[in-house]
Amino acid sequence: AENGLDDDSYSEAGLALFRIQGSGPENMQAIQVDAVSS
Repeated sequence: AENGLDDDSYSEAGLALFRIQGSGPENMQAIQVDAVSS
């Protein structure tokens, strides 16, 4: 996301996962990091 190229994908994936989890912004960050590691 730092490049700004995957920013769009990160936002969409993060939002989708975030909605599925239904927890909070903190979890959303953890989920995003998980997706990046994959």
